[in-house]
Amino acid sequence: MKNKVLFLLGMTMSVMTYGHSNPAFRLKEMGNTPPEFKLVGEGHETKSINEYLAKSVQYPQGTASFGLLGTEVVEFVITASGELTDLHVINSISLDIDKEVIKVLQETSGKWNPGIINGVPANMKQEISVVYKPNANYNLDKIANNFYSKGIDKLLVDKDPKKALKNFNRAVSLLPYEESFLAARSLCKFELGDEVGARQDWDRIITLYKSANPQFRASKLNQEMNHLKGFAEMSQLLK
Repeated sequence: MKNKVLFLLGMTMSVMTYGHSNPAFRLKEMGNTPPEFKLVGEGHETKSINEYLAKSVQYPQGTASFGLLGTEVVEFVITASGELTDLHVINSISLDIDKEVIKVLQETSGKWNPGIINGVPANMKQEISVVYKPNANYNLDKIANNFYSKGIDKLLVDKDPKKALKNFNRAVSLLPYEESFLAARSLCKFELGDEVGARQDWDRIITLYKSANPQFRASKLNQEMNHLKGFAEMSQLLK
């Protein structure tokens, strides 16, 4: 038996379903539109992908996923013909949850109105996030920030980047759109010699900012981190 997942369909999910490079408000200003999901049947309409996921995604109880919490993020492409393709997990909670969310998303293929650019249907990247937690009493912001603080202490006080990385990974798993978590984790990876992984986090931050149009501020990080390997390069890249 499966339990319905507790969904948080707030600002994070609704914003990120608009796509990376062409946020909805910018598309509309240019006379273009993002992809739109609409499922009609069984005497009712499901007017948004958020609503469909809330009804369809289930928590794989009795598996290794039981009791886990975090934010699953999946990227995909809606083609010019309304098909869904190129699914890619950006932030994974577990393999079981990956499979469940991907399965439900695949069921929506062909049920999309494609995005329009310059009056012509076009392929567009989209992204959804699904928050899993055992019950409504879990405060993901508080839990994630606790992991982040522990990571900072392990990295800067204990000089233990390996343990710091474990805490930063947990923080990012819970709040994958928090740029300071991604930036701190990237610097930790750099300290461990994982420059490829660090630059992947920087690329992710840049992708998020193309969607939401904020400006990365290195000052948001603990200023004691400015001596770490990669800090100057990161600050230059993300300013």
